[in-house]
Amino acid sequence: MSFFSRLRISFLRFMNGRYGTDTLNRHLLFAALGLAVINLPLRSFAVSTLEWVLIFLVFFRMFSKDLLKRRRENARYYSLLQKVKLFFRHISYRFRERKTMRFFKCPHCKAPIKMPKRSGLFDIRCQKCKNTFTKEFK
Repeated sequence: MSFFSRLRISFLRFMNGRYGTDTLNRHLLFAALGLAVINLPLRSFAVSTLEWVLIFLVFFRMFSKDLLKRRRENARYYSLLQKVKLFFRHISYRFRERKTMRFFKCPHCKAPIKMPKRSGLFDIRCQKCKNTFTKEFK
């Protein structure tokens, strides 16, 4: 058996029962690397300290044996990440449709409403609360 095979087997034994890596760890590591690149011309002690804290957090989570806690942390992070993605997807959609559609909120229930971009006085019925209201566009 070669040296590298024995090294691999011993590493696998060491990692047995430990958490390993996940999405949150990867993103923390990328953030630390990004901070390191930003800090090259700055040479700031605060940014450097933050880099090391992030790297320590990555290794702490990777070698942790509390699997349930790490999974919960990752699930909360993933939930937050999905909310951020949905927000930017919504902003992107509204930006793409800005020339043909109007976006506003129902005055009663605050539900989002969209309609074609035209001028005039319109009677609008909210799909969510069934409230009817008048809106004028110029």
